[in-house]
Amino acid sequence: MTENRFPKLASDGSFSVDIIVEVDALNAPDVGAIQDWIQSEWGPRNVQWVQVWNRGLPSEETVVLHYADDFTELPRAVELRDGRLRLRLTGKPGARWWRDWLVRLWWGLQAHFPAIGDVHAAENTVWPRDRVCPIQNTTPLF
Repeated sequence: MTENRFPKLASDGSFSVDIIVEVDALNAPDVGAIQDWIQSEWGPRNVQWVQVWNRGLPSEETVVLHYADDFTELPRAVELRDGRLRLRLTGKPGARWWRDWLVRLWWGLQAHFPAIGDVHAAENTVWPRDRVCPIQNTTPLF
């Protein structure tokens, strides 16, 4: 029996997922405006994130997360059609906090674009075998 794993990993451990978010079609922003916001505002503000967990316990745990540790590029707004926005995340091998970053992105989108609704689905995307992870052997993202 094969293991059902999400996200599905490429042979090098990288992954690519599409997150489908509901959008109020009558007030939907242009997909270009969403991508511009991700690149000009969300990305620069989220190079790192200091996350503090206390999990209801008297002690706290503080972790400094770096976006470039988990992803090869900023999220991409792929398309907006039929009241659904498709966002693509491309993760690095060993990405541990990708779901937390996804929630952070979603909250930011909702705060900036009131038409953004709930996450509808998450899907594995095709990661071509011959595609090299864009960050490997290059300078850092930010």
